[in-house]
Amino acid sequence: MTEPVAVHHGLSTEGNDHVHLVINLVRGDGRIANTYRDWPRWRTWCNAVEERLDITRTAPAGEGRKATSRPELKRAPTAGTTDRALLTQAVSDAMAEAINEAQFVALLDQARVDDAKVLYAPHISGGQVTGYKVALGRGDGSERLWLAGSSLRRDLSLPRLRARWEAPPASWDRFAVPVWTGEIPATRFVDNARHNNWRYLRRHLSNAVTELQQDLAESTEPARWHQAVEHTADLTAVLIRFENPPAQLHRVHDQLTRAAQRPRGHRQSSVVAPLLLDAVRVAAKCNTPTPLMLAAVVLLLYAIIKALDHLAEQHHVRTVARRQIADARNELQVQADIGRTARSTISNARPSASLAVSGSAPLRREAIRNSASAAAPQGRSR
Repeated sequence: MTEPVAVHHGLSTEGNDHVHLVINLVRGDGRIANTYRDWPRWRTWCNAVEERLDITRTAPAGEGRKATSRPELKRAPTAGTTDRALLTQAVSDAMAEAINEAQFVALLDQARVDDAKVLYAPHISGGQVTGYKVALGRGDGSERLWLAGSSLRRDLSLPRLRARWEAPPASWDRFAVPVWTGEIPATRFVDNARHNNWRYLRRHLSNAVTELQQDLAESTEPARWHQAVEHTADLTAVLIRFENPPAQLHRVHDQLTRAAQRPRGHRQSSVVAPLLLDAVRVAAKCNTPTPLMLAAVVLLLYAIIKALDHLAEQHHVRTVARRQIADARNELQVQADIGRTARSTISNARPSASLAVSGSAPLRREAIRNSASAAAPQGRSR
């Protein structure tokens, strides 16, 4: 049999140096090698080599993100970023706010990315909606790039979304197809009102930190940990809308969504930390917060991520996911340090002028008071 040949391909579009292996699949006696499910077997071998040589660990088969396609790369220079990234954010926002499938469809119907409308279409099999795809309607005559929900992120597939929601009423089976196809307006299922519930959200998140620690402390199932990370990623996706510029929370969200991906075969039936999931929905309905209130909520987000990082080893989470949650924690470490400094400053009754909070001196002192209140163990509202 011919030896495999490694071809150095240089740097990819994203700057990753790599090689390609060229392998002869025809045996010496003329038989053709069986390549059925060769990708999972290949990934298992790669993971074993990475572990043995102590090199960068990559995702097992079925995990990780789908590679950016060539059509996406061609469109990216004019759009500023790929359609996949824009659609992932839009669908994540809808997922975070929706409490059922009908509302999810309605939110997709209203979704916009810059000046482009988010288009959606269901996949119907046997008279039932079994999946969906989305695209950006730019209105410039360019060809639309349709992407399935599962290709955006695996947790955005319709079966995974349905697992998040309570069981729908029996009547939903009759309305699912008409709602997804637009025969019945989906907007009737949406409450467009935004509320100033940030103080309530802050208290809710404070309780969610305690609930999360208790819930995960009683278990060692990796799937429960991954689900909690998934909810935390949803919360981060909502907060991204209010951060300007959203660079830091984007990086946190990126690490969380990577860590949230469950290994194959892991299933979780019961909801982990329901208060955290409720908090995500409350945040999605909030109007634009003040910078001080947003900082207070981000500090509580840090407390949740820190707890998840602490509990990762107990739940036997694989090394790469533990590294990703640690990276997310480190991204928010600076704000946590500011909160601790603020509490120390207030306890000594000497407001510090050295904290890097934007605005005037009175605003900086108010920021210190709000940050300390948010970081307090009981999350007491001021």
